[in-house]
Amino acid sequence: MKRIISSLLVAVALLSLFSGCGGGGKPDNLSDDVYELGCAALETTDDYIDGKITASDALKKLDWSATLIDTQVEKELADSPTGTLYGTPYSNDNGVSIYLLSIKLAIGDKDRGTGTMSVVKDARNKLAKTLGK
Repeated sequence: MKRIISSLLVAVALLSLFSGCGGGGKPDNLSDDVYELGCAALETTDDYIDGKITASDALKKLDWSATLIDTQVEKELADSPTGTLYGTPYSNDNGVSIYLLSIKLAIGDKDRGTGTMSVVKDARNKLAKTLGK
């Protein structure tokens, strides 16, 4: 199972690398895999905001990205001698995971009629800032 997830992480990272994230380079304290997955999630969110995809399609893509990011963060935590990412080269990885969750919740709320697009955009902008975009 770990081999499959690792292979998927590499595949997503390579696809994202070829499509590019735009803007500046990867910020410090962010792993390459989480950065690329975060960029893919940012692109999915932008597609939803622009009306190119439905909330359902966006949530499916974002769920997959979140699963891969969470798997990467769990691996980094397991490898950390302190059990935390604070002070490591990956200290911002958990922030990407949290902001992605915020986006998913905001899109779900908007889709159910209990949220607004401005909340989706705010959550999107927090992820973008963490990614240096």
